[in-house]
Amino acid sequence: MGNKFTEAGESAVCLVGSRHLTYGSVWAFPADNLVSNNLIHNCGAFGKQVAGVYCANAKRTTISHNHIYNMPRAGICFNDGWGGGHVIEFNRVHDTVLETSDHGPFNSWGREWYWCPVQGHGPASHIAGNVKREAHETTVIRHNYFCDVPGSGVGHGSWGIDLDDGSSNYHVHSNLCLGIGVKCREGDYRTVENNIFINPSNVPAFQQTCENAQNRFMRNITVLSSRYDRPDLGIKYDSDQVRVNFSITAPQKGPWLAECDNNLAFNDAGDYLVGASIKAQSG
Repeated sequence: MGNKFTEAGESAVCLVGSRHLTYGSVWAFPADNLVSNNLIHNCGAFGKQVAGVYCANAKRTTISHNHIYNMPRAGICFNDGWGGGHVIEFNRVHDTVLETSDHGPFNSWGREWYWCPVQGHGPASHIAGNVKREAHETTVIRHNYFCDVPGSGVGHGSWGIDLDDGSSNYHVHSNLCLGIGVKCREGDYRTVENNIFINPSNVPAFQQTCENAQNRFMRNITVLSSRYDRPDLGIKYDSDQVRVNFSITAPQKGPWLAECDNNLAFNDAGDYLVGASIKAQSG
């Protein structure tokens, strides 16, 4: 697929399946599709909850070599991680979240069988459960250029690579991210490694992490600047001391991360700190 999409009222490319119609040899969902070499911009003239490429209840989609920009919300969005096995690579995505907030160049929702809203929004702390029951195969995000310049839009510089609401079984590596970070909320089996984050308005964070989760943050470079401090966009760093929140609301039991090593960080505002808060006891 190689096309130009502009001024679309809805998402430019949609791949959406129906799990309740899937049984035996009947696959009522998109699988093994390629979305490549497209120019997508200025979508969402009417509805704002759109994306350049939108994928839900699908499997093994390759999204590669696309240029996506001027979006009211996410550039690439996955709603539900069922199936998995997707590859997002060699894309140039910038100037997103222009008319909304939250999200970023890439956003996913993992509201699957084991996702627990209380884990993220209430006094609970437990394991993530068998998240691979739904996210069967690992989704890979690699070799992309993601950029949102803080301050130039409503939600610019928000969460960036936003693995939200229990998004699980992701490998995020070798991406260049300007003005953004990465967020992993609830869920399990997220490996973030060998990425470069320059001046993110929200620092890399693991939010509402589950107990004994197999999350990893390794060999990443993060360069922080107080010039891009945006407290209105989320918990990140103080005006006089930069702190990386590896765990916003840490689990009650077990380590924050299964592995966190060989990362390099620089800031212009003071000491480099790792911050976390602890969940209140349930019940």
